Amino acid sequence: MTQITIGSQSQRDSSRCDRNWHRVLAIGFSLFGACAAESHTAEDEVLAQTGNLIAVPDGSVRGSTARGTRSFIGIPYAAAPVGALRWKPPMLAETWSGTFDATGPGVACFQSDSESTVEQSEDCLRLNVFAPEKQSEQLLPVLVWLHGGDNVRGSANDLQPFIGARLYDGASLREYAKTEVVVVTVNYRLGALGFIAHEGLTAETGTSGNYGLMDQQAALFWVQRSIRAFGGDPSRVTLFGQGTGATDACYQLVARDADDLVHAAVLESGSCSQAVLAELPLAQSRGAAFARELGCDRDQIAETLACLRAKPAGELASSAELMQTGGGMPATGALAIVDGQFIREQPKAAFAAGRFEQVPMIVGTNAREGSYFMREHEQLDSGDAYRAWLTTAFGSIQAGPIAAEYSVADSNPHEVATQLITDAFFTCPAQGFADLASAHADVYRYAFERAAYIAPLEGLGATHSAELLWVWDVWPRVSPYAGDDVGLSQTIAGYWSRLVDGDPNGKYSPEWPRYEPTARQELVLDIEISTRQQRDARCEFWQKLRSGETPEATR
Repeated sequence: MTQITIGSQSQRDSSRCDRNWHRVLAIGFSLFGACAAESHTAEDEVLAQTGNLIAVPDGSVRGSTARGTRSFIGIPYAAAPVGALRWKPPMLAETWSGTFDATGPGVACFQSDSESTVEQSEDCLRLNVFAPEKQSEQLLPVLVWLHGGDNVRGSANDLQPFIGARLYDGASLREYAKTEVVVVTVNYRLGALGFIAHEGLTAETGTSGNYGLMDQQAALFWVQRSIRAFGGDPSRVTLFGQGTGATDACYQLVARDADDLVHAAVLESGSCSQAVLAELPLAQSRGAAFARELGCDRDQIAETLACLRAKPAGELASSAELMQTGGGMPATGALAIVDGQFIREQPKAAFAAGRFEQVPMIVGTNAREGSYFMREHEQLDSGDAYRAWLTTAFGSIQAGPIAAEYSVADSNPHEVATQLITDAFFTCPAQGFADLASAHADVYRYAFERAAYIAPLEGLGATHSAELLWVWDVWPRVSPYAGDDVGLSQTIAGYWSRLVDGDPNGKYSPEWPRYEPTARQELVLDIEISTRQQRDARCEFWQKLRSGETPEATR
């Protein structure tokens, strides 16, 4: 058995990262990158271990074992962002002398969704690690998960009533995967606590906003420093996410100090190159309005910040909806901003110029994404209702061209609306992202078409988030696991885990061609897996509409 060896306290104190990470506010984000680089040369400090008691650089953690997986829930990867650290970049977690109990259910960051299924806490910068019970002779690929939820809700520990268990269960994913992997799931600050910008906060640290994204990067640094202890390979990290989690993973590829933190990326139903993010001045003005709504508008900026920092986290979370627009439509920018520091330019410009981590990527969408967002619009059963919905969702100027392109003259308005949401917010943005990124990196495109057949997704087809049931292999919890579904889950897990080595294809899986803008081939993920040219999703229409042109209807 290989045991961990950590240098003496005097040796650790001499480490630039251990000494200086807490000074990040004073010296800027570049320290994060320096610490990541240092961790690559620290193989003699943290080595793989077996058993449920693991020593990492910050202290010892105790997990539990079941189904061939050791699970460690709620490990701190950064200091609690409370008190004076609220709305500050994440700091290195304080070390602990005893054994940290990592056997609990975990927590969620404070959020606007009062129906969160786990305890909410502002002390939430924690992650979960799922590792093999038996240590492999070789370090294993690492899959790091970012949950969805528009950056205002969700957590790594979500419990789904229709499953009766953890949705993002690394033990389940590992159990049904064909290859050994280490899985990490991450919490990060949400809503107003994670994304507010304000001129006073900018004056403190040189930037504001994007705190939730900074948390995600801090978790990736933790992986670089600590994952060897669990048998993971810090040089083979795949960042994957769904919905806004995929959008955030996309931002991490263009973020400052992202060098060599991520070695592959899987973007499920989300990307980031088509949205136009707010710049810092606009975001700061929104933050000022937010402060006024909370009764914290003061003559002195310092007093305004003191008022905001004195507010209970729950009150701030319940006000998070003030930061959102869209009336129930899919999120686009998901509260991220171009702050000039963490995200220095519009993502579209970065991807077009090749200024991003040029790692192999899987990018995909589901066949009926829009049905998820149309669940509450069953009354959309007439042309008049459809046009009123278009005006509410897209504004009066764009409603006319959209109504001409997506006509309901001879079609069911609800189905037409479902298709246009799928095209506008998922298929076409994914195509645009793949076109840009594939000029600089290997991209593999998929379309997920397997329909979910359990409530609350039953009847929606391959809707938004449906693929999670197969990616995370949760079918055994809710129904007899059909052999075909087992095979689909295993195939997906194989593609996802092999990507980090440069190519998702394996000996026993259907061949997945690299994406080329001229051919636009995609893998169809269903019980029968096939390849095809991407269907016509009217992407030229949406591109022209968003660029300010008035496109002519093509139908």
